[in-house]
Amino acid sequence: MRPLSLGKKICLGIVKRAPRWCCRILAKLPGIQRVTLSRLLEDSDMDDRLIVDRKPRTHVPYDPLMLFPTAAPGSRILHEQAGLRQHGRYAVLAHWDPQGIVDPYVLYLAQAIHDLGYAVILVSDSFNVATNEAVFAAELRRESAGYDFASWRVAFETYPFLFDADEVLLLNDSIFGPIWPLAPIHECMSALPCDWWGLSESQDPFLHMQSYYLVFRKAVLMSPLFRQFWQAVGDETDHDTVVMKYEEGLSRQLHNGVLRCGAYVSPEQFVNNRSRKRRPYTPLCVYWRTLIRRFQFPVIKRDILLGKHPWNDICGWRRELAGTPYPVELIEAYFKRIGYSGAPEK
Repeated sequence: MRPLSLGKKICLGIVKRAPRWCCRILAKLPGIQRVTLSRLLEDSDMDDRLIVDRKPRTHVPYDPLMLFPTAAPGSRILHEQAGLRQHGRYAVLAHWDPQGIVDPYVLYLAQAIHDLGYAVILVSDSFNVATNEAVFAAELRRESAGYDFASWRVAFETYPFLFDADEVLLLNDSIFGPIWPLAPIHECMSALPCDWWGLSESQDPFLHMQSYYLVFRKAVLMSPLFRQFWQAVGDETDHDTVVMKYEEGLSRQLHNGVLRCGAYVSPEQFVNNRSRKRRPYTPLCVYWRTLIRRFQFPVIKRDILLGKHPWNDICGWRRELAGTPYPVELIEAYFKRIGYSGAPEK
């Protein structure tokens, strides 16, 4: 096996402790290429160096931080199917597009969620006329600023019966998928003794569930802590603030020592077989190829393929996805619509 050079060990040690800003700085240095940064984190022998444990994780975390309720604005119902309130399982899909377009890749994702037995509610601040797509049980126009948490808050405000549902899935349109079928993952997570779960956890800066795909069961939906959290969600327009206050804040709110959370993919499932130390990264971003190949992970973040993560080598992403059931032309159509041509071909 090819040994790591001393310089690479030093760089890797630095990047391990602060991967975001280190990679952003390194990306600006002359002579540093994206593929170099990617290999710094997941080198060409990555699959040989990593011991991957595919068993999902559950734990009962505790965190004393509490959030407190505030007032929040509302929305308009553009479309609602009869019998909406009679479903037991709901999915709330947060959408945003500067041109007010619901792309085919979003409809493909929504259809897959619908096929799992969820009534899909679309919430957007980008259009004023309903799409009337049959896959959506309801469509809401959000009358406020903010990111996906503001959309999800509006859904709970508009439809309080969501708190009494058997299960609620929150997701957004920042992902392409499902690359692999969702049903086996939901079946796997349903067998775990947890009250809420997500597709992936991150250890940046502490262990928390990533918010692009979250499933909540009755114990959480009926918890006063959960209601308090959504009452506290405001219309933040800064992405980093949203991540800190709401994505990380939600995990803090529910880390009460009672509610059990689960993760299909966690940083603790990745071990370097040289040092035997776990890597405190976000697997979703760092190991996207490994997730697709070895976990049959169902989604890939849109920003990865848009080249917004300077540490990701995305060369050959089309070839990677060509080996999955996902129709890559949906991604190509989205890129063409927004005028993006920077995705590497090889």
